[in-house]
Amino acid sequence: MTCSTPSRRPSGALALLLVVALTSPAQGTEPREPEAVARARSLSDRGREAYLAADFVGSLHAYTEAYAVVPLPAFLFNIAQAHRQLGHLAAARLSYQRYLEEAQPEGAQHMLVMELISEMAQREAELEVRGAVQRVQGQAHAPLRDVRAPPAFWQQWWFWAGVGAVVVGGGALTVWATSPQRESGQLLPLQAR
Repeated sequence: MTCSTPSRRPSGALALLLVVALTSPAQGTEPREPEAVARARSLSDRGREAYLAADFVGSLHAYTEAYAVVPLPAFLFNIAQAHRQLGHLAAARLSYQRYLEEAQPEGAQHMLVMELISEMAQREAELEVRGAVQRVQGQAHAPLRDVRAPPAFWQQWWFWAGVGAVVVGGGALTVWATSPQRESGQLLPLQAR
């Protein structure tokens, strides 16, 4: 589902920067290849720059790619933020939920994410209601039965029967008028049988 007016809360942008600053690829608990960490860091920087420039599509792509390279939960949060800004409410809510499962944040960060999940669910419900109302209003203006205009006169059987009669009559008149007996100017009597 999409929304045409995404919410732009400063706390979301600050939380994005906080998460990126606190959980950079270098702080991972499991050993990672240096090339992968460098690539993820570069993608994360590109995603952050795009987000701050309000290029949410570019931000989403960069963070999604960064998560594919080094699957840090912080990238899930940033992916959710980009989805939220684009109005992809269901995708944002799911990314926030995955972030909660993987990062298991505590305190203020946990409350922020729960609030964002609630906001996404509420906005999804509002859009569903708005869509249902529009569908009902659209049906209210629709006719209850199929009312068709009567067919045009040339679509009626009697019109074509008349055309046929005129054509046959005209043909017969032409044959009669051009017959050799007619040219003499005399009408011959009908022969009795």
